[in-house]
Amino acid sequence: MASNVMSQRIVGLRTNFAWNFLGESVYSLVQWMLVVVVAQLGSPALVGQFALALAIAAPVFLLVGLNLRVVQATDSARVWSLTDYLRVRHLLNGACLVACLGVGLLAGLEPAMLAVLAVVAATKIAEALSQTYYGHLQRCERLDIVSWSLMLRSLLGATLFSAAFAVSGQLAAAIVGQCLAWTAVALLFDRRAAWSVGETQRGAEAVPLARLVRRALPLGVDAGASSLIVNVPRYVLASTLGAAQLGVYASLAYLAQTVSMITGSLANAVISRLALYHEGGQRREFTQLLARLTGFGVVVALVGALAAAVLGEAFLRLVLGSAYADRELLVVLMLSAGMATVQRCLGRGLQAAHVFGRYLATDIICLASVAVSAPFLVPAFGVVGAAWSLVVGFTFTIAIELAVLRRVLVKMSS
Repeated sequence: MASNVMSQRIVGLRTNFAWNFLGESVYSLVQWMLVVVVAQLGSPALVGQFALALAIAAPVFLLVGLNLRVVQATDSARVWSLTDYLRVRHLLNGACLVACLGVGLLAGLEPAMLAVLAVVAATKIAEALSQTYYGHLQRCERLDIVSWSLMLRSLLGATLFSAAFAVSGQLAAAIVGQCLAWTAVALLFDRRAAWSVGETQRGAEAVPLARLVRRALPLGVDAGASSLIVNVPRYVLASTLGAAQLGVYASLAYLAQTVSMITGSLANAVISRLALYHEGGQRREFTQLLARLTGFGVVVALVGALAAAVLGEAFLRLVLGSAYADRELLVVLMLSAGMATVQRCLGRGLQAAHVFGRYLATDIICLASVAVSAPFLVPAFGVVGAAWSLVVGFTFTIAIELAVLRRVLVKMSS
């Protein structure tokens, strides 16, 4: 009987990966197409403004938002209910909005740029609400529903974004359109789907929400640090070379992120299973699944780097224009995305083992490495130097995570 259940779960794992890959692929492609729309109808400087607003909002929402989805996805004992997670999420969303505006004011952003940041933050609020429902669905291994939501958000958001930008020529108006679309999907689709799937109530024992915040805090700090890792080079570019160069870098960086997206699809599908293996002391199954995940990431990274070297310049010239056709930058960004992919695959093992503090320490080391190297590499090598600073940071982190994982596996076998 147990073997039959496990067999069914393995089939479900493959199906979850296929659905999540489809949803994440559509989502990532459409998000990059938004950059293409701004690049084609606007200018590199406008793309840079869009990228800067996202670079400010993303770390705030990940840091203050506590990355609750990972806690939900690995909460196999149902310590907290869906309602508990939603209550915490609403409070955190308000704090995130205030924090984003505070950062914008402290940074001395001009009113037009501050308006762009405000609507980006509103869009992030809608996304964070969806992510809370996704966490519940992921724990229930129903990533097919998450995939449908991602596709709905992507297509509806892109339609309203593009239409508003084409009519008004204003970036803030375009992002408002996207925000309305994402909010509608969160309230009308995600909410209904989550409440109809799986057990939404907590286990037998009520646990205070303060304990949920304490458990999630290292994950939130880690998520914020992870976001800062990729965004620190953008801050350096914006301050030293200007918005136009940041626009070129960001346009190619979003394309390179497809490498992380593909592997992230599988990582999202397996993290709940990894947590079950760890909780059950199934060392061999845990190790095999993590090794397959990481190996898959390495293969995808190599394919991406090869494609960038052979076809990258022609593709960029065709889709974005000659101002963005920098093959060297794309190749190094693909390399950095591949390193990030391996680092995050290994990190899924640490998250599944609930060693959140150690995982946080590895990301802080990575952030420090990027923050130290970027101010030297960007002035010396321009936009390519920004990409190399990421390679430096992720190389250190991979070595450290391998050492931490070894200790986790030794403890599982004892």
